[in-house]
Amino acid sequence: MNFPTKELSAWLCGRRTAQSLPALGEREMAVLKILWHRQPLSAQAVLEQFDGESLSLSTVQSTLERLHRKDLVLREKPVRAYTYTANISQAELISRYLADISEHISDGDLAPMISGFMSFIGAENSDQLVNKLPQVKKPKKPS
Repeated sequence: MNFPTKELSAWLCGRRTAQSLPALGEREMAVLKILWHRQPLSAQAVLEQFDGESLSLSTVQSTLERLHRKDLVLREKPVRAYTYTANISQAELISRYLADISEHISDGDLAPMISGFMSFIGAENSDQLVNKLPQVKKPKKPS
């Protein structure tokens, strides 16, 4: 499933908040998905993860450079080539996109977002979803 990040940005009419994420293309999203599963990786190792796609190393390097400029990946140069690590988790990326949508559609009111999400997943899938969610630990309140 392709996540339509550029289309989402256009749909949001270009309105961006201080916490808004930059628009991401399909290849940038694909590279982030690779880094979420295995990291750190060199550009060559990222290229090898693109099964069957005819991409050049320079294309992958350019994509990683764009993600680095957007502060979504970190890079280090332990030896001859850079290695890349995601600087944002998948959950944080989703959360920030949802915050953008919530701000644009309902002025930050979360009730319509939650209602819409529950309609999206459907009542029959809600129990299955709850069972898949990791146990969330509540932060300790200062004494």
